[in-house]
Amino acid sequence: MTQEEAVIMALQDLGGKAHQKDIYKRAMKYATFGGKTPDATIRALLQRCDRVRHSKDAPGLWELVSYQEELAKLYKQNKEMIGIVETLRKLLELPAVFERIANECMNATQTQNVSQRVNIVNMLNTLKANLNISVSDETNSRLKKFAAENSSPDSLAIDYLKNINSLMESLNERMESFIQKPTIGTVVLEQNNFGEKGKLTGKVKNNKMIEK
Repeated sequence: MTQEEAVIMALQDLGGKAHQKDIYKRAMKYATFGGKTPDATIRALLQRCDRVRHSKDAPGLWELVSYQEELAKLYKQNKEMIGIVETLRKLLELPAVFERIANECMNATQTQNVSQRVNIVNMLNTLKANLNISVSDETNSRLKKFAAENSSPDSLAIDYLKNINSLMESLNERMESFIQKPTIGTVVLEQNNFGEKGKLTGKVKNNKMIEK
C-alpha cells in the first residue's frame, strides 16, 4: 500500500473527516512514514491528493471528497481525454502525417543543391500520389518552391512543425497526468462506502466496511 492509499484508508477509518495528527496516527497502521518530518510528509500528501480537501464546515480538519463529487470530476476528465484522443486521431491521419514528413524532409535538406531538392520533391509527390491523399495548399506551395533555384527556408512551415510538436508534447503531458489519477472504475468500486450525500456510512475494520 502506498503512503497516499494509507492516508485515504486512515480517513475512511476515522469516518471521512479528521485532524491531521489523527490521520497520521491511523495511517501508520497501513504504511511507513519515515524521515525526520513525517508530519510534513502527511501534510504534503493531504495537500496534493485529489480525493482529500480541507473541511468546508470544520476548519482545521481534512475530509474525503464525496463519491458524487469525485465521480463528476472523473467524468469531466474522461470527456477531456476523449478530446485528446480525437486530436491525436486527426494528427495521425495520413494527410497530416504526410505533411509532417514532407516538411521535415524539406527542412533537413534545405541546403542541398537544386537537383537533389528536385529528387526529394519528386519522391514526396510520388508518395502523395500513391497514397491518394490531398494536403494543404501551404504544403503543395512549398513543394513547388522547394525545387526552385533560389529556394529559402519557409518560416510558416517551420512554425507549423513547431506548433505540431508543441501540441504533441502538451497532449503527452496531459495523458500522463490522467494515467496517474483514479479511474471512474476505482471510484465506482468504493461507492458502497458512501451515503447518499457522499459521506461515509459505518466504520471500517480490517479494511472492510461495517454497515450501521
